[in-house]
Amino acid sequence: MSAQRSESARGGRLKAIEHVRERLIEASPERIWPLLDAVERHREWDERVTRGHSLDSGPDGPMAVGRRERTYQRVAGTEVEADMVVTAHEPYRLIAWRVETWRVGGKPLDLRAARQEFRLRPEGAATRVRMLLAYEPRSSWQRLLSRAGSRLETRQLEHALERLEGLCAERL
Repeated sequence: MSAQRSESARGGRLKAIEHVRERLIEASPERIWPLLDAVERHREWDERVTRGHSLDSGPDGPMAVGRRERTYQRVAGTEVEADMVVTAHEPYRLIAWRVETWRVGGKPLDLRAARQEFRLRPEGAATRVRMLLAYEPRSSWQRLLSRAGSRLETRQLEHALERLEGLCAERL
């Protein structure tokens, strides 16, 4: 699958740019899930993530709908903070986040919306993992920059799925 881009504006808003990748991983959803369910573990499969933690009181741990998380990512040599809220949480099946705020150098990055989603579907002894990253640029300029980075974004999603697959293989 490749990135999906819409060129039209609707009601003055630019449509979301979606990057979708999927991979059949030779592991059960129960083996894959713990790597997705704890934000502290995202750095294990997403090389851009340097660390992550809960923004809610209490210890880090499994996610739940409404839980707020923060990740720190390295993008093009720059540290980017992402404050997210969990929007879907169906153990061993679906997990999704909406980014509330992106910050670069302590300043908000002006994106209208961003979300990430993982869907897991058993296929025999393996699991099909579908990863979606979507965001809405606020301007035509941001859309142009997004288009320029589309191949890179798609490669990074592929690499994240490869790493996830590798981690699951190590645990067999």
